[in-house]
Amino acid sequence: MVPYLLTVILVIYLVHTCHADMLTGLGNNLFGHKCSYFWRFPNTTMQTNYLMQVAQQDGKLCNAVQFNYLSRHGARMPATDDFVNFDQLKTKIVEHSANILRYPFIKNWQDYSPKTHAHVEDLGRWELHHLGNFYGSGLYDMFHGNISPATIKLTSSEKRRTKTSSAEFYKAFSRRVTGKALSDIHPVVNNTMLRYWDNCPNYDLTILKNKTQMQQQYAFQNSSYFQNVIKSVNEKLGMNVSLTPDDIKAMFMICATDLAVRNNTDWCSLQTEAEREIINYESDIEDYYSLFYGHTLIQKLTCPLWQDLFASMEDAINKRKLGETYVLGNLRFGHSDTMDTFYSALGLYHDSQPLRADNYAAMKNRMFYESKTTPFSANIAFILYNCGGNEAENYLLKMMVNNQPVTIPGCDSDFCPYLKQDIFCLQETHCDLDNCLELPNFQRPVHLIRPRTKPSGKRHGGLSVYILNTIRPGVKFLEHATNDFIWLKLDRTFFGFQEDLYICFVYNPPENSSYYRKLNYNILEMIENDIVKYSQSGKIMIAGDLNARTACEIDHIQMDSDKHIPLFDNYKCDSSLIQRKSKDSSINTRGRQLLSLYVYLHHCVSLMAEQWVIYWVHTLASNLSNSSVVDYFLASEELLPNFTYFHTHNFLPDFSDHCQISCMLKCNTKIYERNLNLALMPDKYIWDDNSVSAFQDAINSNEIKNFIRQYKDKIYDQDSINNAAEDLNKIFLKAADLSLKKIIRKPKKKARRRKLKRIENGKIKI
Repeated sequence: MVPYLLTVILVIYLVHTCHADMLTGLGNNLFGHKCSYFWRFPNTTMQTNYLMQVAQQDGKLCNAVQFNYLSRHGARMPATDDFVNFDQLKTKIVEHSANILRYPFIKNWQDYSPKTHAHVEDLGRWELHHLGNFYGSGLYDMFHGNISPATIKLTSSEKRRTKTSSAEFYKAFSRRVTGKALSDIHPVVNNTMLRYWDNCPNYDLTILKNKTQMQQQYAFQNSSYFQNVIKSVNEKLGMNVSLTPDDIKAMFMICATDLAVRNNTDWCSLQTEAEREIINYESDIEDYYSLFYGHTLIQKLTCPLWQDLFASMEDAINKRKLGETYVLGNLRFGHSDTMDTFYSALGLYHDSQPLRADNYAAMKNRMFYESKTTPFSANIAFILYNCGGNEAENYLLKMMVNNQPVTIPGCDSDFCPYLKQDIFCLQETHCDLDNCLELPNFQRPVHLIRPRTKPSGKRHGGLSVYILNTIRPGVKFLEHATNDFIWLKLDRTFFGFQEDLYICFVYNPPENSSYYRKLNYNILEMIENDIVKYSQSGKIMIAGDLNARTACEIDHIQMDSDKHIPLFDNYKCDSSLIQRKSKDSSINTRGRQLLSLYVYLHHCVSLMAEQWVIYWVHTLASNLSNSSVVDYFLASEELLPNFTYFHTHNFLPDFSDHCQISCMLKCNTKIYERNLNLALMPDKYIWDDNSVSAFQDAINSNEIKNFIRQYKDKIYDQDSINNAAEDLNKIFLKAADLSLKKIIRKPKKKARRRKLKRIENGKIKI
């Protein structure tokens, strides 16, 4: 009995001295993506209905109307392949360690049952229960009495751990709202949305199986930092065969697993906290180049998730307007890869320099710390608020990351207008300059007007471009030779781009229109010439109704290569793109011309609407069978990593027979706002030969002496030094008022406003 008691006492002593606990972790908890949510974020409660309302600056209240949630699965056991590595590591140490008796736990360590491999463990269930209760409390009124299969949607990947996570979250969420843990809703499996890297040959070839892509990880494994970790562990164990980087990482994972499942830190004793930080950095480098900002392809993979997110919110807005039931809670459960790629698409945790093998010391305070950003059960919540009214502009959006409010990139507060356009173009406005739409916060819009047609006297076509006031200083309208399109230049310094961005808004009229038949120029050819010119100075984006139907025809050079035929030095091969899956199977002459433009200018690629866009020539609002894809965004290929999302909006026949298309670009805009609370400049005084004596007399007057006495009696500390200087300055100004003559400021004349010339056809220079 004595040895047994001694063993128990020893284990308790080890756990106590390590200050470890399965709910709080160990030390700085740098376990990469094997870190529990509880080890990183406190187990706090949410006040009931804390997230239900928000007050705007004008006092108007906005109420939560939908909850979109994306989460990583809860803490889980390692996969079967990991346990194979654990067994191999144990065998290697037992057979080659001279100090094995110092670490008896290695020989006695028991593997976990195969039935548990990759499954959510108890700690993971506690995480999910905590989070379900957290959001159930915060949004109680929205869901109380409103939980049913019609209002709650669960989505997971095919993996059991995500299905279990969705069920556990829903149990706690429903128990908080209804008083009963429900299990009546089962997750819909959607790998395309939540495991978008699966079945993607381009991702496998370009990233996972590309040794060049992961060279920074291999270089860090061979660095002095990582090699010293291997040396240290080898010396502790007295190994006569050196451990490998994979052995060190397996030991690191056993440490995290035993702590989370068995509340045991024996394996952790083989690595110091500083060494675990180095191992964590190696893990972060691997994920940075395979899942984060290390490659432009990574962010493109998130398109299905963005599409589902915005479709869910638009469906809620439209059905609320009609008084119909809609999904109140859209809950999605994926993986660490899902979260990391989505973080990068949002522009979150983007360090000023990439993680590299040679900058470990400089990156210790980096933003991308996966143990801090993507632990088990890491989550992003989007809460949609209605502020009165039924239109999209009456809604706000709030984002929370790991239970904390985070400003959505591009917004200036925690609450972002759902319909927030910085730059937008209305096409086929059919208006005069006198009756074009004017909008607050969008001063000085540009309207391109066509001449009236004869004999009806009506106007057709027309473009109106609106720029938000706050970014207007960074946008310049360029000369154009026709009112069918216009170019904008977005200044790289203002927007934080590497190069200037040239945007062309275009309306290309139908080929069979009388207006087009009278033209003596080809609009696409003119734009093509401009692309050649502007691409020398920056990136290109084209947006608008091109009336071009391209079906699913190839829009890039297939199997492009510079290996066999001699080409000019700066030739750039086309990327291998996934073929578009347009629902419009027709192609017209304009479409073939557009595809030819792709090939000729093959450094530009298309970002097209994969949903149907309503083609006004062929389609009535009541008949969608002839819908066509005619509206496009085209962008320089190098610009695509800046796209946060591209979206085709729902069809609103009351407004247009086209669907709105929109995109969001990441930028680092430098907006300088005026400080309206600046102090006024002090008065100016006339100083002449008599001023010296007059000012001295004023200083010696009883009134000023009284001010000086009060100043001397007042106590100023280091924090109020500015107040002391301001009070002293007031004394001098008061003495000047008593003794000197002021210079009277003359009011400035108002600048005369120039009359704007009405230009209906021709060139406009702004």
